[in-house]
Amino acid sequence: MNIPVNHLVSRNGKYYFRCRLPQNGYSALSPAEIKISLRTSDQKIAISACKLLTDRLNSLVKTGAVRTMTLNEIRRILIEEYATGYIEDYARQLADYGPICPKTRKQGLAGALNIMAHYEQELNSGNPSGKQCAEATLRDVPHTGSDINLMAQEWTLMQIFLARVQYDRIAGKRFPTEYSQTLYDEIMSGNYRSAAEIREAETVLTLGELVKRYLAEKNASWGISMQSLAKAALDTLMEYFDAETDVKAVKHQNLLDYRDNVVLKLPPGRNTNPKYQGLPLMELLAKHKGKTLARKTVNLQMAQIRGFFIWCFKHEYVHRNPAEDLQLDLRHKANTERLPYSQKELQKIFENLREDRLRNWRSYKLWIPLIALYSGARMNEICQLQVDNIFTVGGIPSFEITDEGDETASVKTESSKRIVPVHPVLLQLGFLNYVLERRKEKRSRTKEVPRLWPMLKYKEGHGYAHDFSKSYRNFNKRYVTQDSKKVFHSFRHNFTDNLKQQGVQESMIAELVGHSIKSMTFARYGKEYNPEIRLENIMKLDYKIDMFEILGKMPLEDEIIAGQVEQLPKR
Repeated sequence: MNIPVNHLVSRNGKYYFRCRLPQNGYSALSPAEIKISLRTSDQKIAISACKLLTDRLNSLVKTGAVRTMTLNEIRRILIEEYATGYIEDYARQLADYGPICPKTRKQGLAGALNIMAHYEQELNSGNPSGKQCAEATLRDVPHTGSDINLMAQEWTLMQIFLARVQYDRIAGKRFPTEYSQTLYDEIMSGNYRSAAEIREAETVLTLGELVKRYLAEKNASWGISMQSLAKAALDTLMEYFDAETDVKAVKHQNLLDYRDNVVLKLPPGRNTNPKYQGLPLMELLAKHKGKTLARKTVNLQMAQIRGFFIWCFKHEYVHRNPAEDLQLDLRHKANTERLPYSQKELQKIFENLREDRLRNWRSYKLWIPLIALYSGARMNEICQLQVDNIFTVGGIPSFEITDEGDETASVKTESSKRIVPVHPVLLQLGFLNYVLERRKEKRSRTKEVPRLWPMLKYKEGHGYAHDFSKSYRNFNKRYVTQDSKKVFHSFRHNFTDNLKQQGVQESMIAELVGHSIKSMTFARYGKEYNPEIRLENIMKLDYKIDMFEILGKMPLEDEIIAGQVEQLPKR
């Protein structure tokens, strides 16, 4: 019977839909054609039903809804035709090669990672090599376009798996000649370490190399004493762990052991005492039975080590900081580590610093302690002052504490840079007279560095305070006190404690002495205090002593001081 519609056939008066599937449209497990009874003998009804079935079948084939190969079937083909044979062949190749020298092993590992990286890139680029392989593999097997795409993806993942097997074998791991189902499942699920991640994990960044980078980066912003402290702490760390140690191998427990078994047993002055110089660390620890580092000094070293590992974590050289929680409990408040001088001790200091009483008197021996008491500045900050660091701001004579414009000057931190008003007591004692005299000398000796205290010379590692520090320490012990907690830094405690007792705000005190401001809100949004406010607060100092009587001097008149102020540079 002649029927004008494709796929419609008649048998014994009944109509059927019969369609031979195209090569890319039927399953290897299914018949080569589809035959469906339309359950009608009416030709018109049969023609309509046949057209609907034809359209539906074409739609299913086109969209891939008719999938002819399962994922497991594709993977079975890949394992049988690629993985098993490749792994066995490579195992034989390694067995025939024999022992691998370090250089060859390194090259082989790099090659395997390069292969992994190549196929990882293909995985994200449409699997071009995989498609060629899939088309060749499925040439004689009924398949759909979707089968090609799926097998291409699976083939690319298989290559990543095989490269990983190759990498692990070269690294010394033992794989059976057949594929590893665990590793295979890991790769196929996508939950595996990429070539880049393996490279990062296997890259050895040594302790010595990173310490070198760290110090080079930080030294530009650190003062001399901070540089020396950090270098000493990290040098000892490297001596114990070895500079060639992988930084990722240093764990928290290792650092706890280092603190308790090494740093806590070190003698004071290891780097300066000739008795200890040249002795290897472990030999020194075995021989030394005397006094050891103070707990505070140990904490300072641990803080330097923690700072180094924070830097390593920030730069992603380590995955976590192993140097947290290394500080020892000092069992006392931080503010008792250095004590302010008492009223009587302050009187002793300046009575004995008078020009008519102190042997080998020099002007700086008096002015530096006076400036410390009335400004709260640190010793080296005062000792390194240049003549140009004294000027007026809004008519107010001021000190500038800075390291700018002077390669030998240093400040402890960025917040240490500041401008501090000159206290009226210093003005009345004639400080500006000394400054103006130094300015005249500066003009007459143009080649001379314009230091405020030209007799204090720079010493590497100590700045300009080296000579003064020694002389003041001897003076302090001889004329003032034997208390080890009362030293030159006590002037700074006198300054801050006195202002605190006068009710001056913490943020103001912090700005005057160069501390960072603890309040995040104030630090971020608050501007610096203007000069008038700073002067107003610094004038609240009251040490309950008459400095003019102690030094045997009459205060200068206001007119004379005003004339001196006019001669200062203006900012």
